[in-house]
Amino acid sequence: MVTIEQIEARRDLAAEAPDLSALVERVRGRVDRLLREPPAIPRVKAMLSRDGGLCPEDGATLRFDPWSPDQHQCPRCGNSISGERHHRHWARAQHLWLAERMLDLAVLAALEDDATAAAVACDLIAAYEDRYFECLNQD
Repeated sequence: MVTIEQIEARRDLAAEAPDLSALVERVRGRVDRLLREPPAIPRVKAMLSRDGGLCPEDGATLRFDPWSPDQHQCPRCGNSISGERHHRHWARAQHLWLAERMLDLAVLAALEDDATAAAVACDLIAAYEDRYFECLNQD
């Protein structure tokens, strides 16, 4: 566990050290859009399959876009692909991406006393709490 005193000491250090300040700015860059608009939160559990997340035309791995839950772009042929298996493949990456962004938001809340970052992190956690029992391990 980290104490409030340790967080405050790190907050001061991060503000004064150029390399740590740059790191905090990179973290902010990762959540900038999230602070302005809510992300898509999957209502389904991830599903690993042989074809989900792959272009049916050329087999290329579809691009992951956290802001596009239903349309998945092929980087090779440019086709936009949709469907349940592709959506559930996207959900796997989205769950991980959101977990990482919640951590980033918590870092900003702690190191910069950023109330907006804290509120967005809490909203995301609450959204997952609301959906938790919808994503049961049934497959």
